[in-house]
Amino acid sequence: MPLDVTALQLRLMVALVHMGDDPEVLLQQVASSRNYHAPAALDVLEPRLEEVLRRPDNEAFRKGLHRLLLSRFPLPLEEVRRLSMFSDPDLSLLSRCIGSGAENVRIDERVRRLLLRSTEDRENPAEPDAHFELASFHRQRDGALAVEQAQGEQVLHWLEKVHHLGHAGARGANEWASLRLTAREFFWDRARALSIEQRDYLGAAAVYQQCIEQVDAEDVYSWHYLGFNLDRAAQQRQRAEEAFREAIRLDPANPWWNGRLVTFLIGQSRFRAAEQEWRALQERVDPDGTQVRQGPSLALNLHRWVVDSWLERGEVERARMVFNAIPMDVVGQHDKLQELRQKLEDAEEVRQLGEPVYPASVPVELRWKKARFLERVNGHGSPLKEWFPGRVVKATSQVVSVVVVTPETVPQSRQVVVKEVSREQWRRATGSKDLPRTDTFIEVGSYEDGSLSIVLVPSDETLLQPPQLMGRQALRYLKRWA
Repeated sequence: MPLDVTALQLRLMVALVHMGDDPEVLLQQVASSRNYHAPAALDVLEPRLEEVLRRPDNEAFRKGLHRLLLSRFPLPLEEVRRLSMFSDPDLSLLSRCIGSGAENVRIDERVRRLLLRSTEDRENPAEPDAHFELASFHRQRDGALAVEQAQGEQVLHWLEKVHHLGHAGARGANEWASLRLTAREFFWDRARALSIEQRDYLGAAAVYQQCIEQVDAEDVYSWHYLGFNLDRAAQQRQRAEEAFREAIRLDPANPWWNGRLVTFLIGQSRFRAAEQEWRALQERVDPDGTQVRQGPSLALNLHRWVVDSWLERGEVERARMVFNAIPMDVVGQHDKLQELRQKLEDAEEVRQLGEPVYPASVPVELRWKKARFLERVNGHGSPLKEWFPGRVVKATSQVVSVVVVTPETVPQSRQVVVKEVSREQWRRATGSKDLPRTDTFIEVGSYEDGSLSIVLVPSDETLLQPPQLMGRQALRYLKRWA
């Protein structure tokens, strides 16, 4: 099969086969990409790399490879062996296929980034020990506490030492603190690693505070993330608010800092203060409403987060007020804003009914119009008379509790009915002996001959697919559902 592949692709394909991938499956994967890419994109191999590297027999190789991929520059072969503890065959695979070089192993940056995703340990994504070992490697080659003391290639090694110490967590803390750092970016690098990779929010806040005190008292980025990390740590709430407000004082029109203060106040249940701050930020950020009409950028970076925060606290009307500030044509320009509208409208429906019925992911505009999973005519030739959407509330060995709603067109006219069905009644209605899962969506149908049927829809995705009906029989013991 002739394939138009790059050299990088071909080498990775050889590596995949060496690690146990099926050549026919691999070739089919690459060939199918020709329908969408010309030539096939490098990332078409990502699913294969993910699948093969996660196999138990490749676990040691995956972990060792990930440690090496944390290095942003080539490493001597002996250093590679020390860091990864690879055997000679694994070293050969690395230097001849995944990377290149006999004495210094070099990995193309596109491949490095691709493999970092595929080798990441999702339950423990931070690799402070590996970063500390890499810092030690570069320390031996720079011999300096400050960049001014380094010369030539020493400068690169000094910069990489600082980077890896910044990501080395508690193990690298003392050495990192002993360095003479004069640029904000060094502090940001370590603080982000502590916050994002290691969830050490107080540690990150302390680094941002250092940056403010030692480098730049007007560093708006550090002020904002000082507040953010104190908030995430649930510590020093007053100091967190002061940090947010200082960021806004330094950069009044920035939507990110302004929005963060509002969501912080919402999170503290200070609803009136949040509303007041929302009105004030509109004057600072977009006083005449022109920015929000120009495209989705402002809504994505400001309104979206505030709406989400109000919804998380169950404040649906306040969420609607903020959402209404986004023009509807702008909402239609971005998927995330359309998802936000769906989330808001679903919350409004739940609030109006007092009960969730449809799964939240089902588009609101598709609800209540018709039954999608009930047969139009039952096994006795009787046509469907009425139908009701519903949800399983609870299922025990004796009864199944469900809630159903009358599907009137006008939302205010819908009636909510709660019923308990015996296991035997449930079996006859659904044709299944199994207990349903809580929150399973159902459709209940009443037919002209007086019989009832229940259809279970086991997942949100099924709602958007052609109906797959389970067996159903008449349920004689229930007279009416609504």
